[in-house]
Amino acid sequence: MGTPNSQGYSPDRNSWGIITAATNIVKTAEQINPSSPNVQNAWKYLLLGQTSCYWYWDYAENGVWDSHPARAANMAVAQVSSIIQGQNETVGPEIFLPQRHPYNPGGKEFNIQQTSDVTIWTYVYDYSGLSRVQLKYRIDNDGVNSMLTNHNETYAGGSDVGQWQTINMTGISIPSQTNPQPTYKAQEFSALITGLNDVLIDYYVEAEDTRGNVSKSIIQHVWIGQASSGTQTGITWSPVNPNMNDVITITVNDASIGGKLHWGVNGWTQPIQEYWTQNSYLFNSTGPAVQSPMNGPTNNKLTIQIGPFNNPQQVVNTVDFVINYNNNTWDNNNGNDYHINISQSSATNLFEINFDGLTNASLFPNPVNDKFFVLLSANKDHSYPAKITDITGKTLREFLISNNIAEQDISELKQGLYFIHIYSPYDAKSITLKLIKE
Repeated sequence: MGTPNSQGYSPDRNSWGIITAATNIVKTAEQINPSSPNVQNAWKYLLLGQTSCYWYWDYAENGVWDSHPARAANMAVAQVSSIIQGQNETVGPEIFLPQRHPYNPGGKEFNIQQTSDVTIWTYVYDYSGLSRVQLKYRIDNDGVNSMLTNHNETYAGGSDVGQWQTINMTGISIPSQTNPQPTYKAQEFSALITGLNDVLIDYYVEAEDTRGNVSKSIIQHVWIGQASSGTQTGITWSPVNPNMNDVITITVNDASIGGKLHWGVNGWTQPIQEYWTQNSYLFNSTGPAVQSPMNGPTNNKLTIQIGPFNNPQQVVNTVDFVINYNNNTWDNNNGNDYHINISQSSATNLFEINFDGLTNASLFPNPVNDKFFVLLSANKDHSYPAKITDITGKTLREFLISNNIAEQDISELKQGLYFIHIYSPYDAKSITLKLIKE
């Protein structure tokens, strides 16, 4: 998955919205005429468009790699367009696996303090049109996802969790930078959860089409920590790992007075004027530091956007800054200043970070009747050993996860709660997930 951009979203948006829309259309055609050879051909094109190499190189080669999923999706929907026209259908909206920003709300990412407000976002599409897209979330009662119950993993819940709360999600259309342009593309939907601190929440996205068909994403979980407060703490920026073509948003959280960004580049060298924001000026008229007025405070936040830093007259590897408040106080990060590293690569992709290991995992579907998939977020396509155990800890099956995905059939197991244990021999990490067998 790509790192978030200055709006908090990921550059993979070029492909995710396209594939989401095409998937709904092909599923709709399959429901209407499952035996059609055109449906089979459509799936071949669509699955080819999801090959992993296209997802790893977002924006590479001026967007050429992003164009391959668009081309595959267009070919897939062209195969089935005549099947779905004017037909009744019962397929619910397609919902891309919901994402969140920041990923660690109220905590730190790359040693940068994050706000406790969290945006949940996804792509949703239905060929018949959407009547509603909603974010559902609930608070865990004791802050612990107990391994002894399935209350956090089921929509029905139980005594461990509170009631679902609903927020309507807002959809926006993101222009594609692909050639060809996509025939269909899902809108990007988002909703903001605010005012929570030191709680564990469950959340999912529910969508309904104009025919009354309803879809739900899988339930996900996140701990929302206590964000830092005070007029001179809680400095964040997005994207957290920017490249030379990114616009960077710097935010001062919990600000009660205005301020200026006091900044330089490459170890406090004076930036060229092409990088200055409006109304910037040299500090003390001589520099080398530049002072740039920040916007706000609005909702107790100061913000400013700087970049992109791609002018060949000055290569920028780091942006160095402190905050100069209008009452002439300073936030200099306890004497360490703040530093943003700028990648000279034009691709913003976490897979370019040079480290191994397992970062996250999920199960789909969950609950499950027979077959389920284990999906890994890992920084390289290693093989990861895994096993299935029951609630007593007895090992029922061992298997290997390759290329970040594995399929398992547990139709022979009884209904109940099971655990999936995944191990990473590359960084000594392990992840345990609960699986509900219906």
